Amino acid sequence: MLSADLRTFLLAQVALTELVATRIHVNHVPQESDLPYLWIGRAGTTHERTLDQAQGEQPFEERWDCEAIAGTEDEAQTLGEAIRGLDCAKGTFGDGTIQLLLVEDQRDDYVARGVPSDEGYSICAFSVGIWGYVAGAESSSA
Repeated sequence: MLSADLRTFLLAQVALTELVATRIHVNHVPQESDLPYLWIGRAGTTHERTLDQAQGEQPFEERWDCEAIAGTEDEAQTLGEAIRGLDCAKGTFGDGTIQLLLVEDQRDDYVARGVPSDEGYSICAFSVGIWGYVAGAESSSA
């Protein structure tokens, strides 16, 4: 499953885990999560279809929202730089593989989803594109 492989990939990035340890949350942030942390949620998919394609094939591209959430602007920017450092990653991706991962800043009108609405956290938000994901044997049997 791509979400599990994405989290595993992020946990393998020393520049990130030095800042957030294991606080990388997929779709849901526990109510009592310490700062800083990463929140990721799937934003959409794109298929590269052909007339002879088998039913139910994995999308060629998945887009994920990624938010670096911290208590101060400096912490958020430091975590954001670690995320930017993932741009153009290729190859091993958790138990699977990818052809390419691209990191781009979110639009100016992006509304953060990984924070409680009444908290004054600092956020750096990104759009992460993952192309050519192939699940590994562990991922595909789960």
